[in-house]
Amino acid sequence: MTNIDSSGGIPAEIKAKQNKIQFILTDKETKAPLPFLNIIITDSEKAERSARTAKHGKAEIEYLPDGNCCLEMISGRHKMLELSREHELKDGDTLETLSDTEVDTGNEITWEDIARFNWGETTRNKKTANQYMRDRFDCHYYTLTGEMKYKKKDKTHKIKIPRLIKRENLELNKEYKIEIENKENPVQFRTCQGIPYITFESNQSFVSPNAEKSIKRLKEKLSKYPKGSVKLMLFGHCDIIRAEQENKILTQRRAKSVYSLLLKQPDYWVELYKKGKNPENEDWGIKSIQRILNYLNPKAMLDLSNYPDEKTKKELKNGFSIKTEKQLSDEDLKKIFKKYMETITSKTELTEDDFMPEKYTGCGSINPLYEAEISEQENRRVTIFAFHKENLPKIPCLQDDINPCKKQTEQFETDITTHRNIRDFKCCFYDSIADNCLEEVEKPDIIAIDAHMHIMSGHCTPIPLLWNKIKIKLRRKNIDRIKYYF
Repeated sequence: MTNIDSSGGIPAEIKAKQNKIQFILTDKETKAPLPFLNIIITDSEKAERSARTAKHGKAEIEYLPDGNCCLEMISGRHKMLELSREHELKDGDTLETLSDTEVDTGNEITWEDIARFNWGETTRNKKTANQYMRDRFDCHYYTLTGEMKYKKKDKTHKIKIPRLIKRENLELNKEYKIEIENKENPVQFRTCQGIPYITFESNQSFVSPNAEKSIKRLKEKLSKYPKGSVKLMLFGHCDIIRAEQENKILTQRRAKSVYSLLLKQPDYWVELYKKGKNPENEDWGIKSIQRILNYLNPKAMLDLSNYPDEKTKKELKNGFSIKTEKQLSDEDLKKIFKKYMETITSKTELTEDDFMPEKYTGCGSINPLYEAEISEQENRRVTIFAFHKENLPKIPCLQDDINPCKKQTEQFETDITTHRNIRDFKCCFYDSIADNCLEEVEKPDIIAIDAHMHIMSGHCTPIPLLWNKIKIKLRRKNIDRIKYYF
């Protein structure tokens, strides 16, 4: 007959032996102790026992029967993993297909386990995992369910395949040290801000005063993050009325024009102002100067005639001490543009170090807000993204070269039903980063009005009364512009 100890229901002969086992859990990289993790073992009699690590990362399980134990699991918010093997990616591989293969061989892991083991805790959903597949392995194809899939390349890529941390035949009265990979990567996307279509005229990159509100909003958004913690990247866009290469160059100019504005560097604007021998320059002309003068002095009210009339000459003389008997010199232009840049950007202080190495790029017309066969002015824009400096996306774009863009659109061009987070975005890379950006996802409301009756209500409504109702609705939704058709 077994004697039972009254203090804990443990057989007296087992308690007398004081059999125990200890574990010390540390971070593999930092060697720091890992507290508050649950350890589950089975003893020699197949009974399950557990303990939790303390602040120093230690856990102890006592009063074990004779015989070796087995470590079954270590868990916290999720099960702890260790490296099983490295897998060389093959054509068509996705995280889910890799997981299915492992499960078939007895390794019970999920695609989330693979993502988390390779890239850390931030891979909580499929879209975040896609980001790493894109940046680490140059993936630019989607499956029908929205996963990034690998396409065979000249360069081989390997991914780590994990397994649950288990140990067999652990001897009693010993201490076991286990190092755990505990990756922590910051969330990549931080914020974004669009410079909208009302800023740019057709085929032009001059940043009009309409950009002032957007730049102010950019400053407010960036103020939420510590200085230097994010890096900016600019993407230019346009409508579809030109050839692909022309669109690429135009949108690159727009992005670079905004980049120069944010840095208050007028030299590039001087190049764009004068057509000269460079085919990339746009010949902004005196009209752009007149718009600047009207902005700096609203009382000027100059006609945008693209001709240096007497009122324009007077403003240049009074505001900048510039005489216009001859063509404006480079120094004159720099003086005007510098004053404009400093005024429109207010106290927005940015340096080249605040931008990614690529700084800006042009996307052409492949990522339209509105897909149309004719010119659609809303597609003219520059979108500014802010990414965490420790987790920057791998930019596939090249200056002046449309071919990397075509590579990113090849799946969409061959199969229009392919998955996209944003329906009309053809570039796989841009679609994957813009999905987080409300500037790109949210489009202006389009309200249809029948000339004789309010279709949605089914009742005849006089147009003036109906328009008043619409304006109230717009104010409630904080919509400051609408698109209308007749």
